[in-house]
Amino acid sequence: GYPNLPNLQLQPQYPSVALLNWTTGEGTAKYWTSKLLIDTVDIENDQAVVTQTTDIGNQNIYSQGFVGKNNRRWILIINK
Repeated sequence: GYPNLPNLQLQPQYPSVALLNWTTGEGTAKYWTSKLLIDTVDIENDQAVVTQTTDIGNQNIYSQGFVGKNNRRWILIINK
């Protein structure tokens, strides 16, 4: 169970959404994915561009194209 947190106005934390492993303290897949995006994306210089994704079926693939000031082009692809 979880400790009684209403008095602290905190919500319980669930392992399924945690970025760190509760036992080892190591990063989970969500942590490493977030870190990869943070290390790759140049927020101040990369601009999202119109992107079209064709997924025959149930739309399980999503993509977003980006262009940087130095003309670097890259695509973020996410599968459901």
